[in-house]
Amino acid sequence: MRNMFLLILGTVALSSCVKEAEQEVFAPKFVVEGVIEESGYPVVKLTHNIPKGYIINKEQLENLIVRWATVKVYNDTEEEILTLVRDDEVFPYFFYKGRSLKGVAGRKYQLEVKYGNVVLHSETEIPVYKPEIDSVGYRLLP
Repeated sequence: MRNMFLLILGTVALSSCVKEAEQEVFAPKFVVEGVIEESGYPVVKLTHNIPKGYIINKEQLENLIVRWATVKVYNDTEEEILTLVRDDEVFPYFFYKGRSLKGVAGRKYQLEVKYGNVVLHSETEIPVYKPEIDSVGYRLLP
Protein backbone atom coordinates (compact mmCIF):
# COMPACT_ATOMS: atom_id res chain seq x y z
CA MET A 1 0.00 0.00 0.00
CA ARG A 2 2.82 2.36 0.89
CA ASN A 3 4.54 1.69 -2.47
CA MET A 4 1.32 2.45 -4.32
CA PHE A 5 0.94 5.75 -2.43
CA LEU A 6 4.54 6.76 -3.26
CA LEU A 7 4.00 5.85 -6.93
CA ILE A 8 0.87 7.99 -7.17
CA LEU A 9 2.52 10.85 -5.26
CA GLY A 10 5.58 10.69 -7.56
CA THR A 11 3.43 10.67 -10.70
CA VAL A 12 1.45 13.69 -9.52
CA ALA A 13 4.62 15.57 -8.58
CA LEU A 14 6.31 14.88 -11.91
CA SER A 15 3.26 15.68 -14.01
CA SER A 16 2.65 18.95 -12.20
CA CYS A 17 6.14 20.21 -13.14
CA VAL A 18 5.48 20.01 -16.88
CA LYS A 19 4.80 23.43 -18.32
CA GLU A 20 3.77 24.07 -21.87
CA ALA A 21 5.86 26.59 -23.76
CA GLU A 22 4.07 29.77 -24.68
CA GLN A 23 3.20 29.92 -28.36
CA GLU A 24 4.81 32.83 -30.15
CA VAL A 25 2.44 34.95 -32.16
CA PHE A 26 3.57 34.91 -35.79
CA ALA A 27 2.98 38.03 -37.84
CA PRO A 28 3.70 37.51 -41.55
CA LYS A 29 5.84 40.19 -43.14
CA PHE A 30 7.23 41.02 -46.56
CA VAL A 31 10.79 40.06 -47.40
CA VAL A 32 12.28 42.40 -50.02
CA GLU A 33 15.65 41.69 -51.63
CA GLY A 34 16.68 44.34 -54.13
CA VAL A 35 19.91 44.72 -56.10
CA ILE A 36 21.11 47.39 -58.50
CA GLU A 37 24.76 47.38 -59.52
CA GLU A 38 26.78 49.77 -61.63
CA SER A 39 25.82 49.30 -65.31
CA GLY A 40 23.26 46.70 -64.26
CA TYR A 41 19.49 46.57 -64.23
CA PRO A 42 17.53 46.48 -60.96
CA VAL A 43 16.31 43.11 -59.68
CA VAL A 44 13.82 42.80 -56.81
CA LYS A 45 12.72 39.54 -55.17
CA LEU A 46 9.56 39.79 -53.09
CA THR A 47 8.32 37.03 -50.75
CA HIS A 48 6.59 36.49 -47.40
CA ASN A 49 8.38 35.11 -44.34
CA ILE A 50 7.45 31.93 -42.46
CA PRO A 51 7.79 30.94 -38.79
CA LYS A 52 11.06 29.40 -37.64
CA GLY A 53 10.98 25.61 -37.86
CA TYR A 54 7.85 25.57 -40.04
CA ILE A 55 7.88 22.70 -42.54
CA ILE A 56 6.29 23.37 -45.92
CA ASN A 57 5.95 21.57 -49.24
CA LYS A 58 6.79 22.88 -52.73
CA GLU A 59 3.28 24.25 -53.35
CA GLN A 60 3.29 26.18 -50.08
CA LEU A 61 6.80 27.43 -50.85
CA GLU A 62 5.62 28.77 -54.19
CA ASN A 63 2.74 30.57 -52.44
CA LEU A 64 5.29 32.62 -50.48
CA ILE A 65 6.29 34.44 -53.68
CA VAL A 66 4.54 37.78 -54.13
CA ARG A 67 3.55 38.05 -57.80
CA TRP A 68 1.04 40.85 -58.10
CA ALA A 69 2.89 43.84 -56.68
CA THR A 70 3.79 47.08 -58.42
CA VAL A 71 7.55 47.56 -58.08
CA LYS A 72 9.08 50.89 -59.08
CA VAL A 73 12.74 51.97 -59.05
CA TYR A 74 13.55 55.63 -59.61
CA ASN A 75 16.12 58.38 -59.10
CA ASP A 76 16.06 62.15 -59.64
CA THR A 77 15.88 61.92 -63.44
CA GLU A 78 14.28 58.61 -64.43
CA GLU A 79 11.98 55.87 -63.19
CA GLU A 80 10.94 52.37 -64.23
CA ILE A 81 8.18 49.97 -63.23
CA LEU A 82 9.82 46.56 -63.10
CA THR A 83 8.49 43.55 -65.01
CA LEU A 84 7.67 40.21 -63.39
CA VAL A 85 9.82 37.45 -64.91
CA ARG A 86 10.18 33.72 -64.24
CA ASP A 87 13.39 31.74 -63.92
CA ASP A 88 13.08 28.13 -62.75
CA GLU A 89 16.80 27.94 -61.93
CA VAL A 90 16.59 30.30 -58.91
CA PHE A 91 14.34 30.89 -55.93
CA PRO A 92 12.04 32.72 -55.92
CA TYR A 93 11.01 31.57 -59.40
CA PHE A 94 9.21 34.86 -60.00
CA PHE A 95 11.00 38.17 -59.48
CA TYR A 96 10.85 41.73 -60.76
CA LYS A 97 13.47 42.95 -63.24
CA GLY A 98 14.21 46.24 -64.93
CA ARG A 99 14.96 46.59 -68.63
CA SER A 100 15.75 50.27 -69.20
CA LEU A 101 17.09 51.92 -66.02
CA LYS A 102 20.77 51.09 -65.45
CA GLY A 103 22.75 51.70 -62.28
CA VAL A 104 25.27 54.57 -62.24
CA ALA A 105 27.99 54.88 -59.59
CA GLY A 106 27.39 57.76 -57.16
CA ARG A 107 23.62 57.95 -57.76
CA LYS A 108 20.88 57.32 -55.24
CA TYR A 109 18.00 55.03 -56.14
CA GLN A 110 14.63 54.65 -54.45
CA LEU A 111 12.47 51.53 -54.41
CA GLU A 112 8.70 51.58 -53.98
CA VAL A 113 6.67 48.38 -53.63
CA LYS A 114 2.86 48.51 -53.63
CA TYR A 115 0.85 45.42 -52.78
CA GLY A 116 -2.81 46.00 -51.96
CA ASN A 117 -2.87 48.63 -49.21
CA VAL A 118 0.79 48.00 -48.23
CA VAL A 119 3.43 50.45 -49.52
CA LEU A 120 7.13 49.80 -48.83
CA HIS A 121 9.96 52.26 -49.49
CA SER A 122 13.72 51.90 -49.55
CA GLU A 123 16.75 53.87 -50.73
CA THR A 124 20.30 52.93 -51.72
CA GLU A 125 23.34 54.47 -53.32
CA ILE A 126 25.83 52.79 -55.63
CA PRO A 127 29.32 53.54 -54.25
CA VAL A 128 31.75 55.39 -56.51
CA TYR A 129 34.71 53.31 -55.42
CA LYS A 130 34.57 49.54 -55.30
CA PRO A 131 35.73 48.09 -51.99
CA GLU A 132 39.02 46.18 -52.00
CA ILE A 133 39.35 42.81 -50.34
CA ASP A 134 42.71 42.43 -48.59
CA SER A 135 42.35 38.77 -47.72
CA VAL A 136 39.83 35.99 -47.28
CA GLY A 137 39.82 33.46 -44.48
CA TYR A 138 37.65 31.30 -42.32
CA ARG A 139 37.53 29.90 -38.81
CA LEU A 140 35.64 27.00 -37.34
CA LEU A 141 33.03 27.80 -34.71
CA PRO A 142 31.57 25.30 -32.26
